[in-house]
Amino acid sequence: MRKIKRWETMAAPSYYKKFRCAASECRDTCCQGWQISIDAQSWKRYVRLSKAQRRRDGRGTDERVCGPWIKKGLDFRKHAFAMEDGKCAFLDKNLLCRLQKTGGQKLLCDTCRRYPRHMEAYGGLKEFSLSLSCPEAAKMILAQRGRMRFDCVKRECRTVDKKGAGRRRGEKKMLKMLLKQRKQLFSILQNPSLSLKNRIAEILAAAQQEQAALRGHKASGRREKIVCQEDEKRQKEQRYVFMASCLEAFGQLEPIQKEWKRQMQAEWNMLYADGFEQYEHKTEDFKRHGQEIETIGEKILAYFLYVYFLGGMYDGQIESKVKFAVLSWLVIREWAMARKEKKGSISLDDWIELSSHYSREVEHSDENLEMLERMAQEHPLFQSEKIVCAL
Repeated sequence: MRKIKRWETMAAPSYYKKFRCAASECRDTCCQGWQISIDAQSWKRYVRLSKAQRRRDGRGTDERVCGPWIKKGLDFRKHAFAMEDGKCAFLDKNLLCRLQKTGGQKLLCDTCRRYPRHMEAYGGLKEFSLSLSCPEAAKMILAQRGRMRFDCVKRECRTVDKKGAGRRRGEKKMLKMLLKQRKQLFSILQNPSLSLKNRIAEILAAAQQEQAALRGHKASGRREKIVCQEDEKRQKEQRYVFMASCLEAFGQLEPIQKEWKRQMQAEWNMLYADGFEQYEHKTEDFKRHGQEIETIGEKILAYFLYVYFLGGMYDGQIESKVKFAVLSWLVIREWAMARKEKKGSISLDDWIELSSHYSREVEHSDENLEMLERMAQEHPLFQSEKIVCAL
């Protein structure tokens, strides 16, 4: 059978290779607060080790009994690591992994070895990212200077059968179009001459137009702006109702960290408990951090657009992915406003904590991601015009 050569492009944010795990110095270790599933190959290895009675060093002498402590750290019902007081059973008193200390990186399961690094493949493109759920990664993402930039490498990969080349050409065409659209979105997002509110409105308008074109509808050459049709007072009231409704919508998500969810809801309720007028006063007070809010907002939106937009290559839904990015920013911003009310101030460390916890709750559950994207696509609350009124 005839074969053809293929090339693949590997891309990652410029900060990707600089990541180093903070280990015991981490402000919120990834080895606690959630269940860590184990891939099939690693599970077989752990089960085999759990049956070993003794581990010998290079001189052939008994070093330690390793079977019992490995067996104790496994949850045989869920094929995951056992949890003790909300922490992985292999986490020692110094917040270091006993498995890694014993056998190095090779003894870790896929999740622990790769996290927070993530890779998505789109035809001939592989994109790498760091998950916002990791506090150290979140610090790199939110504290980076200037625009998000990318490092790209093109290399020849293994030859493949010519069969299916037509399908790959179709994927390549779709990918090329989406990359062009995402580049346009980044250009709008990183335009310093516009306020973040106006940039988001333009991004939503561009996504709406491109979605119409993708569905086969004739898109006008000139993009129509999405504006809030309400007067100033009514617009403020709509934001109050919209954000309070968002709290209810996010309350339907599968809880990854139950304590985190309770904390989030308690802090959010502080914003709405005293009614619209007090909420508006809190909003105006929060706006005094205008430049900081704009900078953080740009970083968070860039992250979500980079990670999720190209997923439209498989389901054709690009507008909902842009809405998801915007809604994620609005939720994190609202929570930051609640945190300021609670503490009296808001710092970069607060933004890092809130962003990473939001990411853990949303990005690490396929069910939550699907629910939010479906709501962004279908729920009347999340129409672009209503989102713009909430900005």
